[in-house]
Amino acid sequence: MAEENIPSTSAQAKALGVDRFFTGKPCKNGHLSKRYLAGACVACQRMFDKRYRAIPDKLATKREQENQRNRTEKRRAQKRKNRLARLVDVAGNCPPDKCEICGSPPRYRKRLAFDHCHTTGKFRGWLCERCNSVLGYVKDNSELLRSLATYLDRNVHRGQIDWVEKVTIENLLNNH
Repeated sequence: MAEENIPSTSAQAKALGVDRFFTGKPCKNGHLSKRYLAGACVACQRMFDKRYRAIPDKLATKREQENQRNRTEKRRAQKRKNRLARLVDVAGNCPPDKCEICGSPPRYRKRLAFDHCHTTGKFRGWLCERCNSVLGYVKDNSELLRSLATYLDRNVHRGQIDWVEKVTIENLLNNH
């Protein structure tokens, strides 16, 4: 569109189907430029846009943080999957649904632990968090486990420790 054919009012611009018009009068900031149909000066709008783009967009920042969290979680999930695959290769079997000592399923959002001998590194079995912790506390010492079981048996018969499950004690003794 040639410069002389620019409409001088917003009504004329709408009728011609264009988005700008030129009144020939300066805006409140002194710019002698075209105006958008809404009445804003094009020069003022460009200045505003430039200043606005210089301010960090909080929404974009939040979106980027969320994307970063998603990428991190995907990366962690992939690492867990790769680690499990390596453990399954070493163990020769997938983790069962239950602990190999007490028979309980893993607790909420937990997986069975890959139990191994700390001296030889050989795989021993898949254990729940509690059984794996017990073995860690006794430093894989079967004599200490037997002593603990004897102690518990003595006190269970006296009725002092009635909350101990004898089945768990027997499982610990039979599997080690």
